[in-house]
Order: sequence, then structure tokens, then C-alpha cells
Amino acid sequence: MIGAGTGAALWPLYGALSPWIGVGIGIGVYAIVATALLAPVAPPLPLIAVLLADIQLILAAWLAHFYPYDEAFGYNIKDLPAYLTYAGPVVLVAAVAASVPLLFLPVQDGVDPESRPTAELDRELEIVFWCGAIFQLKVIPLPGALQFVGVLVGNLAYVAAFAQFLLRSPRGTRNLAIAFGFLGLRSMSAGFFHALLIWMAMLGLIIAYRQRMRWRLVPVLVGGLLLALALQQIKGSYRLAMEEQRPQGIEAKLRLFGAQTASLLNNPGSLFDRESLAATALRFNQGWIVNRVLIWVPLMEPYCGTEMLKRQLSSLVPRAFQADKYRVGGHEFFTRFTGRSLEQASMGLGYAGEMYAAFGKQGGWIGVGVYALCIGGIFLAFGHLAQRSQLWWAWAPFVMAQTIKAEDTVGNVMNWTVKALVVMGGVLFLCPAFRQALGIGAGSRDPGCEMQDAG
Repeated sequence: MIGAGTGAALWPLYGALSPWIGVGIGIGVYAIVATALLAPVAPPLPLIAVLLADIQLILAAWLAHFYPYDEAFGYNIKDLPAYLTYAGPVVLVAAVAASVPLLFLPVQDGVDPESRPTAELDRELEIVFWCGAIFQLKVIPLPGALQFVGVLVGNLAYVAAFAQFLLRSPRGTRNLAIAFGFLGLRSMSAGFFHALLIWMAMLGLIIAYRQRMRWRLVPVLVGGLLLALALQQIKGSYRLAMEEQRPQGIEAKLRLFGAQTASLLNNPGSLFDRESLAATALRFNQGWIVNRVLIWVPLMEPYCGTEMLKRQLSSLVPRAFQADKYRVGGHEFFTRFTGRSLEQASMGLGYAGEMYAAFGKQGGWIGVGVYALCIGGIFLAFGHLAQRSQLWWAWAPFVMAQTIKAEDTVGNVMNWTVKALVVMGGVLFLCPAFRQALGIGAGSRDPGCEMQDAG
């Protein structure tokens, strides 16, 4: 009701263009408010996925309509109302389908404030954390076929730190600082901040869940979106400065990043000037890719049906058994269904573009609905597991990290989710105290707490 009311109240801003913009505004407000209401019960990852889809497919496309980016590659959507007749229902269907499983989420309000890990559990979590940290630092070189596994193992540092934080272990806050410090340094060194934004969002949800934040979370979410906007602007100027100055070493890069941040802080109004808004719209706007698919298919390339999905399923097969397996990154289908060459970039159609390329407009809506329902179903499974132990919420971000992105392909999401579940199973097989604290096996307890044992 709050979302619908907000969308209706802002009708004068978009009414002459497309009513689907109002739907997008309403869905964005709904996702923020519903996240705040649900946060004390569970970290609502599907709602973050809905919010990002809304921003990337509707709101950023609307912003780009007024602040187009002047490049010839085709980033601008010339007929926004026509595009929104597909993208608007896509986001609406995704919001409904991802939210339906939340209606069946078991209610378990907050974490036991007296929780403390046993010495054995704390020791295992420390081992998992430092193993993940070592892989994040890439101390151990891995062949190309195992590099993705190395990324997953590196992300175990967040799992262990989240678990310690939920259990109020004295090491929890320290390990979160170390893990996110590593991530921040790696992001600045490479000039890519996507992973940092994703994991910061996950951290915010975990903190809100443990602290039982509710309405206080609304300004935090809005502030997080503004921080993401600021980081996008800093990132652009930082990359240009790196190309010009070519700093050597992390210390020089830190100074350069600090200089770009200070420049924005000294002139915060620059965040909303025309050039910055155009660049922001470009970076958040996934709609231009979907629009290219709408133009190209079926006029130049026929609908592919289930061909793309079957091809992407091959990503789950080890390369040793299938030499021509699907490679994540988007190269295989992007040019075919958009008519644009990727050259050096890695870019996918996103699930909205893939579903249209496969099944057309109405079929695309249904496909997106099924996809979003699956995401909500995975989250619901973690919700039921959390009835045994709330430490399962430390694993949910690890498994579902890629599901929240609208720009990722179905194949990438499947590949990440399935292999993350395999890594999770391997860790729990090797960590009996962690396994027991999660409620797996005989004699299990929730969540491995010394004070509960004493009781």
C-alpha cells in the first residue's frame, strides 16, 4: 500500500511517458519497506534482488531517458514506453514471484542474545575464516579450471565472520573488519567494486537481522543507495586517473582513490550534475541490453526456446568431461541476440533478456516468474533450516550471492549456486562442530552454545 501510494502520488513526474514508471517507483518503495519489516525475522535477500531489478530495468532506464550517455555503442533506449511494456511487467512479475515464498517463511524473531559459540565451534570458524582469507589473497596459485572454486573458497571468510558475528563471538567483529578490509583493498587495486557492493549489502542485512532493526533500516537502505551512487562516480574518475597516472603498488592506489573521494566530498553537488547523472544511469541501466534484444529478436534472430538454457546447464559439468562446455561471461549469446560485439568486455543478457530471447514477450514474463520463484524458494529453504539453527543465515549470502543481480545470466546464477552448495557441503563434512551447530546429525544443538548446555 505504501509503494502503490507513492507511485500514484508521483504521477505528474512520469504520467506523460509511461504508467510502468509508476509501477517501478512503487516496487522500489515496496522492496525497501518490506525489507525493513522482515529484517528482524530473516535477512530478506529476494527483496534486495527485486530492488536491484527495479533499479536496473526501470528506474535507471527512466533516468537515462532524461540524461542520455553520448556514445555510439547503443546505450540509449530511443522508445522507452515501448521497452517498458516488456520490462515493466517483468519487474512486477519478479517482485510478486520472489515475494510469494516469503509468505511461508517461518517466523523466528531475532538471534538469542545469550548465544555464545563453544570453543570447538569457534576454533573451526577461525580455521574456515583464515582459509578463506588466504584464498582471497591468492597466496596459493590455482590453474584456470580451479580459479572459480578458489573464488568460492575465498568467500568462506564471509561465512565464518557472519557466523561468529551472529554468535557474538569476540572474534566476529574483528574478522568482519579483516574480510571487508581485504575486499576493499582488492577492489581499489583492480578498480572494480561490484563484489564490494554485493557483500556490503549482505553485511547490512546480517547486521539488521542480529540487531533486530526495523524502521531504522529504511534510512540505512536509502543511504546505501546514495553511497552506491557516490561510489559509481568515484569509480569512474578513479579509473581514468589510474589510466593516466598508472600508480604502482597498493599504497599509491589508496592515495589516488582517497584523492577522488575527497574531490567528491568537497563538491557533493557534482553527484547530481548532468554529466554525473548520465554516467550513473549508464552504469546502472541494464535496460539498454534488454532493449537491444527486443529490437534484434525475432527480426534478425529467431527465438531460441530452451536451447540457451540447455547450453548453460553444461556449465555444471566439469571441463574435464566436456571440453566445449558453456563459459560464463555472456560472450556466447550476447552478440547473437543483440547484434552488438562485446570485444574485450564480459556482459550478459540478464535473465530478462534471456527469457525474451528464448520465449518472446509473454513467455519471457512467465520465464522470469519461474526464475524469481526459484530464487524465493531457495531462500525459503534456508528459512526452514534456520528453525534448527540461525547460523544457516551465515550460509544464505554465500549460496545466493549471484541471485540478487538482474544483469547476471541464468547460467551464471546456476553455476554459482550449485557449486556454492557443493563447497558448503564439503566444509560441513570437514567441520563436525559447525555441522552440529547447524542442527545436522544426532545430538545437534542450536547453535552450539555453552550457556544453553549449562542450562
